[in-house]
Order: sequence, then C-alpha cells, then structure tokens
Amino acid sequence: MSSPRKTVSDLAFVMGIPPAEFTPRVEEAIAIIMGEFDRQRIELERAKVRIAFLEEQGDAHSFLPVSNRRAFLRAMSVAITRAGQTQTQSTLVLLSLRNATLVREQFGRAALDAALLAMAGVLKEAVRASDSVGSLGGGDFGLILALAEGEAAREKTLSIVRSLAEAPIDWGAERVALDVAWGSATFSGRETIRAVLDSAEQDLLARNKRRSG
Repeated sequence: MSSPRKTVSDLAFVMGIPPAEFTPRVEEAIAIIMGEFDRQRIELERAKVRIAFLEEQGDAHSFLPVSNRRAFLRAMSVAITRAGQTQTQSTLVLLSLRNATLVREQFGRAALDAALLAMAGVLKEAVRASDSVGSLGGGDFGLILALAEGEAAREKTLSIVRSLAEAPIDWGAERVALDVAWGSATFSGRETIRAVLDSAEQDLLARNKRRSG
C-alpha cells in the first residue's frame, strides 16, 4: 500500500524549513516541486505498466494460449537451475502432432490452427500451476512437469496423451483426430537446455519408430 501523500507543510517540516521562513513564496515553490514529483511518479507507474504489458506480449504465442518458444526455453533454464539448487528432479515432455502435415494438406491451414488450439487447451487444463506449457513451433509443444520423475511423470504424460486422443475437433463434416507422439527426459540440474531437449527428442523418435513399426 502506498504511503499517504505529504502536504506542503509536511514537506517543509521534513526539509527543516523554520516556520519564520515558510513564506507564501516558499510555500508556492514547494508546491511546484511536489507537483513535478507527482507528475514524474505517475509517468513512472505508467511506464512500468507498459513494460510489463510488452514483456507479457513478448512471451505469448501469436494465437495459442501458451508461451512461445523463447519464453518456454527461459522457463526450462529456470527449472534446470532450480532442480540443481534444490537437488530435485523434474521432467521435460515433448508432444508432437503427428498428423499435422496431413491435416494441413487435407483441410487447410485454418483446420491445423484449430487442431493446435484444441491441443494447447487440453495441455493447459492438464498441468498444475507449477508446471509450464509452451509451443516449440509447428505442431510441437513442450511441458515441464515440476518435481515429477520416473513413473509419476510417465503416468501423467500418458494421461495427457489419452485426453488429447479423446478430444478430436469437428471440421465441417469431418472429425479430425489429435494423433500425438511424445518423448520425455528427466533432469536434475546438471544438464544444459540443449541436452535435455535432445534427450527428450530422441525418446520421442524412438517411441514413434516403435509405434510405426
């Protein structure tokens, strides 16, 4: 809560101006100074609000209700650092819309955007406030499951994948499935962002290969 606004008399007292010297001209000068301080304070508060708005816009995806790639990678950096500091483990999950190209070719870009919106919505609903969701470009998304590893992370991921499979979109007379591939990597704070991403990517490719085979 902001402190009560000081009056001219309050400021004169703080400045140590003797009552005998507190003439109308001095009072007028102090009032002008206080007015300028107020104007500068208001401009600073407006600038802070504007900066916060621009930072938020810079982190948001252009049309999906999740972070963009830059913001998500920054969240990964924070998560990896925190894992090292607290000696805990968290998990990165990569999810890729396998049929993104097929949807684009058969139904058009708008249908693909609708599929990605549906996918992002499911992911946002499925994670906790302590987790992070972001678009990595194309039909790829990343999840950071904070303080989740091993079987707990696997079960959470499988639950999310099932939710995605149960949320097809209606496009005209067609139902478009969200066919999702996934891979994950657990990190403990000693890894680089690139190493964690590569590990999750390799897991995704291996799972996708087994599924296709």
